[in-house]
Amino acid sequence: MVKESQKHASRAWEKRNPERTSYLALRRATFNFVHPKPGTKAERAIQANWDDYIDDLDTLNHLLEQQKTMYFNGKK
Repeated sequence: MVKESQKHASRAWEKRNPERTSYLALRRATFNFVHPKPGTKAERAIQANWDDYIDDLDTLNHLLEQQKTMYFNGKK
């Protein structure tokens, strides 16, 4: 169990670091979409929408490759 003092410290850090907190939340959501944990609501939703999921992964892969190309070509 997490102590109240630890919760308070975490919330204080999040307040002092809003951009990092937002980035970490986005990253966590992305990883959970790409690789959901077994038995989770996310995994069940993906299994129920498998064809869309595969299409979305293909689209994400394409977008990631575009971003890397732009970054390495100095456009970012």
